[in-house]
Formats: sequence, structure tokens, C-alpha cells
Amino acid sequence: MAAYDPYYSYSGNAPDAYGAGITFAKRTKGVDVMLWGNSVYISASYSTDTDEWEGDIELGVDADGVGVHQLPLACRMIRIKNKTAGQTARYLITGFVMLTDYM
Repeated sequence: MAAYDPYYSYSGNAPDAYGAGITFAKRTKGVDVMLWGNSVYISASYSTDTDEWEGDIELGVDADGVGVHQLPLACRMIRIKNKTAGQTARYLITGFVMLTDYM
């Protein structure tokens, strides 16, 4: 049995301004963010209160326009926006939850 099951994945194009954010079913034990095209900012919340966001974390891409980031975030929500307005990044965000959280 895997240590990080289940997981929740969300994908799309990053907006130019923060939106409502992604809400995970349980608090994550880690978050992977894959990027294509451009850099982004993300912000995490440790509750589902949308007024309680942590500071921005900049995530970049390499010369080929790809970024792979593994973050030890224990969060309930995460939001994403383009670093530079008009330079859209595609993303895949996966939040990992311990199986024991469901027992």
C-alpha cells in the first residue's frame, strides 16, 4: 500500500489574478506542482477560510518551459496565478493525503 494515497489532481491554465483557489478534501501532506510555459505564484491556506492565505511562493520553469516542484505543504487550499499577466502557464497540481487520514 502506498504511503501517499489517495491524491487529488487539478489542472488548467493559471489566471492573471488569484481566484477562489482549489480546496482539497483533507489537509495535504505534500503538493506537487508541474508547470508548462511560464512561471507562477502560488499561495496556500491551512484552513478553508478564504481570508487566511500565506505569502506568495514563486515557482519557475527551466529553459524548455517546464517546471516540476515538490512542496512539503500541509494545506487545505491552494491558489495559483501567472507571475506575469498575459504569460499563461499550464499547471497540474497534485495534493497527497495520508491514507490513515481516512481511517
